Amino acid sequence: MADSLPPCPACSCEYTYELGALLVCPECAHEWAPTGAQDTAEDVVAMLSATRSRTVTR
Repeated sequence: MADSLPPCPACSCEYTYELGALLVCPECAHEWAPTGAQDTAEDVVAMLSATRSRTVTR
């Protein structure tokens, strides 16, 4: 069995998955790098523009 992925640091969902070099939460759409400092919901603000492109600020 493969190594299990960590839960989402924003909402604690355990069903995270890999998308390229990032880990993604299917419940809250939080994206983070699997190594280094992990963001929390307070650290990251994600906004959708009128064209639905995602902007992340720290």
